Amino acid sequence: MSSRPPEPLDDELRAELLRLRQEVELACPPYRASRRDVAAPAHLPLALRWYWEIYGYSALSQGYAAPDDPDSRATALGTLADWCQRDQRYGELQARVEVDHEVIAFDDDELVLMSRSRGRMEDDPPLVVLRAPTGAAEAPDLEPYAISAMRFLVSGVVRGLWSELARVLLTTRPPIELEQPFPRVAMHVGRAELTGVPVWMAERLVRGRPGFAVYCRTHEVEALDAWLIERGLGDEMLV
Repeated sequence: MSSRPPEPLDDELRAELLRLRQEVELACPPYRASRRDVAAPAHLPLALRWYWEIYGYSALSQGYAAPDDPDSRATALGTLADWCQRDQRYGELQARVEVDHEVIAFDDDELVLMSRSRGRMEDDPPLVVLRAPTGAAEAPDLEPYAISAMRFLVSGVVRGLWSELARVLLTTRPPIELEQPFPRVAMHVGRAELTGVPVWMAERLVRGRPGFAVYCRTHEVEALDAWLIERGLGDEMLV
């Protein structure tokens, strides 16, 4: 996956984001059924405002802290307070987070955060992460997590492209010539047609190492498997 942010946030990028939404609306019924509009406040950087305006909150954004839902921030900060009870060293970080960070996403194991001061200076700021106590001797700290808030948030939407499809995992890149429909926000994703079978392909970890996932409709898995086996990739396949 590219480490470069998709800047600048221009008309071309916005058109790409809108195309992605249209594709996901067609491919992912849970997105269509669960989406609601989100009013993003003007003080947020442009990347966050565009994301919430275009994609709203849905089943694909569970775990994200919608800016119009104060309960999500309160829940995340409550999780941090619990960590402080488990490890007193989190106390200093708690003050920093409460004063100068927006909560972007959270679960029981980590908080993904954006510095408000960076957000005032940059359209698409980087994100940091604070992880739950593990008992390690190293003091906790805010660690770099994502170079682009936009790309991090959009990664959840991209999964909607294949949420209803079957998947074949590969440890080796298959010889597929891909079209990249979203080259600035999802460079690791492409689509193709193999002997009449439309597929999506994405980079992902396979058994802890870089690999690939190929997605197709359930009734076309056998045809995809046969295509891959014909090209000597039978031993590289994991369903």
